[in-house]
Amino acid sequence: MGKLDCSTLCNLPDAELLGLSHDHATAFDVLYRRHAKRTQAVVGRIIMNREDAADVVQNTFMTLLAHPPELNGDASFTTYLHRCATNRAIDFLRWKGRQPHFVGLDYAGGVAALSLTPEQAHDRRQRLDLATHAILELNPRKRAAYLFRVLDGMSLRQIGDLVDADENTVAKRVGSAHEEVLNAMNRCCGSDRSNHQ
Repeated sequence: MGKLDCSTLCNLPDAELLGLSHDHATAFDVLYRRHAKRTQAVVGRIIMNREDAADVVQNTFMTLLAHPPELNGDASFTTYLHRCATNRAIDFLRWKGRQPHFVGLDYAGGVAALSLTPEQAHDRRQRLDLATHAILELNPRKRAAYLFRVLDGMSLRQIGDLVDADENTVAKRVGSAHEEVLNAMNRCCGSDRSNHQ
């Protein structure tokens, strides 16, 4: 191959860039820039902490650089990358004892600015905090499936591809997570109501 400048590399498919990445730092940079933002969004949905998500994504890319897989085409690279990043995020949460830093669900896409009274805004913030806390308490595999389904609107098949599980398993995880979140919120809201009476 001739000279490998950035414009040449930017037009190469992912599989070729991955093959060149070990010997050409610019190829790796192009691959990273092409996929890092979306991969961080995938990881961020699971970890719910920007700094930790960025570290997991960087670690995932470094592992791919050190041990590149043999792939057939761009679609398989993206799937492989997101599966690796998802698994690393789940491992990270296990390592951390499932105690990530607390952040609200607004990390995952923001809450639209609405015309709310201060009381309504406070109530909404409390509900978001309760939901976030309940989601953080889910086991990592349930959390990943639930957030990919609820926040990203992914199909069960797409989620299964990311987390390496069949559709029935993903459906069970999503359903179970949904039930756990609702139960946790009902327990908290019920105790709040009884405290105010």
